[in-house]
This record gives sequence, structure tokens and C-alpha cells, in this order.
Amino acid sequence: FIQRARKYGLVISHIYAIIVGLLSYATFTTYMQNLGPEVFYKNVLLAIGAFLVFGILGYFIINDASSIGKYLFVTLIALIIAGLIGMFIDNPIYHTVITVVGLILFLLYTLYDFNRMKRGNFSPREMGFNLFINLLNIIKDVLRLANRFKN
Repeated sequence: FIQRARKYGLVISHIYAIIVGLLSYATFTTYMQNLGPEVFYKNVLLAIGAFLVFGILGYFIINDASSIGKYLFVTLIALIIAGLIGMFIDNPIYHTVITVVGLILFLLYTLYDFNRMKRGNFSPREMGFNLFINLLNIIKDVLRLANRFKN
């Protein structure tokens, strides 16, 4: 099972990236219509800037961030469960808290991944995929917050 997973992991990660990219197009189009192009692009640049800052912190400033990996994973699982519960709850504060926690989580994952890169503890394909997912989630969370607080 593990050998098959490793064999097909490249294909699965590419398919996942394509699907996420296609679904993100619809999300970004909606946010551009809701926020307007100027606010949309400013928030995307803000998200990219935050991604770069946390990447620089992880690569140049933090010596070893390997100890936070297990906490990040547990938080990710809790966030997924909270998101599933959120489908049945219509409370704007609940969804805002989930968005803020998600934003902080993926910023910390960016720091963690760049630190792994510094220590040479990665495969290039895995790291590229992780950083792509981190950046995409950071952009989506920033846009979600901007859309929530646009008034």
C-alpha cells in the first residue's frame, strides 16, 4: 500500500493541484466582483507579502522549527473538523474565527516549510506542493476576511 502511494503520489498531487487551481479561479472571480479589482489586488499583494515575511523568518531567522510540526498538524485536523461543523452553523463570528485560525495556521506552515527547506529536510516536489497550498490558502483567507469586513 505504501509503495503504491509513493508511486502514485506525484500523479495525485498534480491532480489535486489542478482541481484546487480550477476551483480557486471561481473563488477569485467572486472576490474580485465583490471587492473590486483595486481592493482585490491589494489584498492579494498583502497575502503574498505575509507569505514572504514568514518564509524569510523560517529560512533566515528561526534555527529549528521542527518541533511545531506536530502542533500544526493537530491544529489542521481541528480546523478541518471545525469547517465541517461550520457547514451546519450560520454564525458569522464562528466563520471569522475559523478564517483567522486558518490564516495563522498556514502562515506558520509557511515558516515551518521554509525552515525545513533550510535544513534540507524535504523533497523538491513535496516542498513545491506544500508552498503552493500554503500560499493559496493564505490568499483565500485574506480575501475572505477582506470580503467579510468590506463595509
